[in-house]
Amino acid sequence: MKKNALSLSALALATALYGHTAQAELPRDFQEFKARYQQESRVPEGALKLYFEAVFFYIDEATRSEGAKMLRYAMHLDRPLEQVGSYATFVSRMQDPDENYVFRSFAAGTSPQNGYHMSPDNFELNDCAPRIRNGLPGVVPA
Repeated sequence: MKKNALSLSALALATALYGHTAQAELPRDFQEFKARYQQESRVPEGALKLYFEAVFFYIDEATRSEGAKMLRYAMHLDRPLEQVGSYATFVSRMQDPDENYVFRSFAAGTSPQNGYHMSPDNFELNDCAPRIRNGLPGVVPA
């Protein structure tokens, strides 16, 4: 489990440094996500983009069950995400509309001023490299 968390952190840092453009829309369901993941996750940028697509699917209550399957698949979990105690804060923030802005904040063009508004069907991930190079607290430059 710790290995998966470290892998996701490294993946997030890699994509944050280089940025990545998402496809035009979210996958329709878990089967489409899985098929895309098998192709696009071969590169860190593709894996991270799909990870965020799964998160955005989970945030929406109407698609949460499919999003849970997507995250479980992408994170290589052996049981549902909600049953993994070490992910309790992660799950809680995704489920809470007052907290899930944290995930939307990774999309380009979002800010506190615009309420982190973004379209999950059409987004690019922020390039966090300038913040990392400028000494963002808790982030060690590569």
